[in-house]
Amino acid sequence: MQAGPYEREPITEDDREMLLSIYETRRRFLFCVYIILFAIGVACSRRGVNTVGARSSRMHQLTQEEEHDNFLIWMFDLVFIETILMSTGVVLLFKRVLPYRKDLRQGMKEKVPYIITNKKYFPITDQYYIGLDDPKYMNREVDADTYAQCSEGGEFYIYRAVNSKYIFEESGRFTIL
Repeated sequence: MQAGPYEREPITEDDREMLLSIYETRRRFLFCVYIILFAIGVACSRRGVNTVGARSSRMHQLTQEEEHDNFLIWMFDLVFIETILMSTGVVLLFKRVLPYRKDLRQGMKEKVPYIITNKKYFPITDQYYIGLDDPKYMNREVDADTYAQCSEGGEFYIYRAVNSKYIFEESGRFTIL
């Protein structure tokens, strides 16, 4: 694989739809999960304070100072838990979601060249694979025509999104986050 910068081409309508689908799915998933985690964090921190307060109130009535201390403990727990949750959410948002939106706005994809290291055909499953010189994309399934046109030592181009590094023509497969 050659070092960048790589040749760029405009994305097709199918590529745009795929990027939009991934962006929307990841965005909705991230927000739903973090709203639920935020609610759980509030409930857990509040439950701990209520448990301490309930034990104390059995023995004697809570003074105003003890209620104030319970409130401070609850606020500290809440801020601590929610800071961790929100910071991981922001990192995931900027690393795993927003690059897809940036790719949609730019509307470009990279044409990345790889060297073909080997070719494999599996007759039982009728699948064709070519081996590439990058450990991330060592084997790539191709159709019979592409397999016949490729030769070991030749170049093979993979199209990927510039910011998210999403590989196009992957049969619509992607991870949720």
